[in-house]
Amino acid sequence: MRTATFVAAYIHTPPSAFGKIMSAVKPRMAVAYHALLLPELLQDSTEMIRSTYDGPLTIAGDLVVWNVTKKAITVREAVVSEAPYPPPAGPEWGKAKRTGEAKVSEEIKKGWWEGYKPPPLPKQ
Repeated sequence: MRTATFVAAYIHTPPSAFGKIMSAVKPRMAVAYHALLLPELLQDSTEMIRSTYDGPLTIAGDLVVWNVTKKAITVREAVVSEAPYPPPAGPEWGKAKRTGEAKVSEEIKKGWWEGYKPPPLPKQ
């Protein structure tokens, strides 16, 4: 539970916060990605984004492509091989130093909105 709380509250941007950021940025097309696209979660997430942002929005799934020109933005799905294989991990991956529990960097903290305070992590 501690790891899930850390990931959800400290690494991912909550939908309403994403909407607030997009309202400030005013993009031609806001793109929300890296989300669970289960129907019940998608509806809730979209409503939370829309509570703070009313501009153009795409909730991106895998293989979504945006063709951007000065006149228009077209959203479509990519056509790719159905059996791609990633390259194998090299020996360096297994030897890489691991530091333990992740922490929020000072660089990330600089980008937090004034008054933002993440929820406390549950005890071990």
